[in-house]
Amino acid sequence: MIEFFDYAAPEPPVIEDRLLELTRWLSENKFPDTELPEDYTEFLRESNGGDFVKNDREFQMFKAEEIPGFYEAYMFGEFMPFALPIGADGCGNLYIFDKRGSCSAVYLVDAGNMGWDGDGFELLAESFLDCINGNFKQS
Repeated sequence: MIEFFDYAAPEPPVIEDRLLELTRWLSENKFPDTELPEDYTEFLRESNGGDFVKNDREFQMFKAEEIPGFYEAYMFGEFMPFALPIGADGCGNLYIFDKRGSCSAVYLVDAGNMGWDGDGFELLAESFLDCINGNFKQS
């Protein structure tokens, strides 16, 4: 999947135990949807995080084991419960999955204006694969 990016500085592939730990963390924290999108897990199996660019959009992808820490650090539990942060764009925005239900779309949220009902939240792509292919929704 990393071949879809215009620029890629990948990390080594994820260790399967890290994926299990992440889904266990989702379950322990009562996320309604504890499954990771298949295209995203495929990406992690190629590169567990890293820095990437597609169509001038930067992707600073988090490692699977870093995600719970980012969830806590950005206080998602308070401001956007069940939003799963997977990366940042280098401009103050975070890439997230909405884990309130079964959804594999990628959203962009302003780290300084978080909330499900706020202005700083928008659909970026219908899937992770669409996102890394540059098939972004028009805002």
